[in-house]
Amino acid sequence: MATQFADTGAQEEQVQEEPQAPETQKENENEVLDPESFYDNQDEAEPSDEDLEQIDDGGEDIDPIAPPTSWNAEDKADWDALPRKQQEIIARREAERDKHLLSKAREAAQAEQRVKQAAHAELAKIYQNSAAELERYASMFLPQAPDPRLLYTGNPQDALTYQQQDVAYKQASAQQQQLQQEAQQRAAEAQRIQEQQALTERQADAARLQEALPDWFDADKGPKLQAELQSIGSTLGYPVELMAEATASDILALKTAAEWKAKADKFDKWMSRKMSAVARAKKLPPKIARPGTGGGQQATNDPVKLLYPND
Repeated sequence: MATQFADTGAQEEQVQEEPQAPETQKENENEVLDPESFYDNQDEAEPSDEDLEQIDDGGEDIDPIAPPTSWNAEDKADWDALPRKQQEIIARREAERDKHLLSKAREAAQAEQRVKQAAHAELAKIYQNSAAELERYASMFLPQAPDPRLLYTGNPQDALTYQQQDVAYKQASAQQQQLQQEAQQRAAEAQRIQEQQALTERQADAARLQEALPDWFDADKGPKLQAELQSIGSTLGYPVELMAEATASDILALKTAAEWKAKADKFDKWMSRKMSAVARAKKLPPKIARPGTGGGQQATNDPVKLLYPND
């Protein structure tokens, strides 16, 4: 019996010790941990400033910045040693300089092209005027054919006169043909210059349109955009057959008109929805006040107050 009581007491002690486990677990949860000992990173070196510059805010590696193309090999070898901030500033300034130089080069090329076009136009005008003068000068030569009757008079002097007239006629005819040929050549040269100038202007116009509206030349977007602008042009009275000869200014103007029309259509739809809501509101019957709720009186469900309102 004593042994049984002893075993029973030991079991009760074990049962009493079991509820203490949650408290111990709670203390373990509240225990303050040392990050260095917990993660065991005492031997890891902290990242340097250069390493931090290569990591963005999201913790991802940032792509390195390429050195400027204008630098020589020696300068490019020292590029990686520069801090990233300085690399960004130098790259930005180099890009701005390249953009400025490209803009100035484009302006110079355009100015040169304008000068060439003006010179070619003047040269074509000179050739045209020269051709007109040669034609006028050639018309002044009216060679007269020799009189064949002089050969049948029997007079040797008449025969000699016929020969002289024939020589003069041939010389005048040759000179007139030469003048007319030179006039035709100069007129052809003037036409060639004008055609070349028109081709250059079309190429420059196409380049301008390519820069301002690249979708016009896109294989997928181009046909849809052309059909849209052609529809806008027809609405504005622009002939469809002249669409193929439209300049960059014409196409850009039609593009602007299409954007305006799209905004106007959106505004019209918005106004239509708004006015339809107003129209529906006008058709609704007027609201009727319920008995007991008007005149500032408050309705009550208390039967005592309904029977004895003065109390």
